[in-house]
Amino acid sequence: MILCLDLGGVVVRVRSTWGSCADAAGLRLPEEFRDRLVGPDLVLAAYQAGEIQETEYYQRLSESLQIPSEDAPRLHAAILNSCYSGWAEYLSELNSRGVRTGCLSNTNEAHWRTMLTHPDYQAVQMLEPRVASFLIGHNKPSLAAYEAFSAAAGPGPILFLDDTPTNLTANLPANWRGCRIDPSQETLDQARHWVQEYWEFLHSS
Repeated sequence: MILCLDLGGVVVRVRSTWGSCADAAGLRLPEEFRDRLVGPDLVLAAYQAGEIQETEYYQRLSESLQIPSEDAPRLHAAILNSCYSGWAEYLSELNSRGVRTGCLSNTNEAHWRTMLTHPDYQAVQMLEPRVASFLIGHNKPSLAAYEAFSAAAGPGPILFLDDTPTNLTANLPANWRGCRIDPSQETLDQARHWVQEYWEFLHSS
């Protein structure tokens, strides 16, 4: 069994609006953009798909939100909050039971650097394989994204946990089972439930 995890909203807390990011970074943001959701941002989606590079992304973000260009990196960095509690210990537990644990994330170069080097993101650093959209040139729910993880992980049944419903209903390969995580709640207990249910299903058939 292979557990494939989304990162933002499952393992990693993320801020959902540009206003909350600005507050966390200590930046001023025009009032009309404070409630704009981060997730659907087309400029961010292009960056996460590897279609534009970091410098161009920051320039386009500053233009889109009408902020000084020097503020864009700090605003973007503040999307990341911290890991949900308990994940590093749970991943160790799963690995000791023979469950492989990896990730498939719509993410970008700047956040990837942070999550792979900062001690606050130890749980992310424990995952293997780690597949990032900007490295493969495809965002979920593209079939190519799931195929990239399958190729990296090798054969076997895959339980996929994600917080975005559209990533769970489209293009999942036959050996994948997708289950949704609610990011507004602590995610670890939800993951434990889905993992145990899938484990029992595999071992009862």
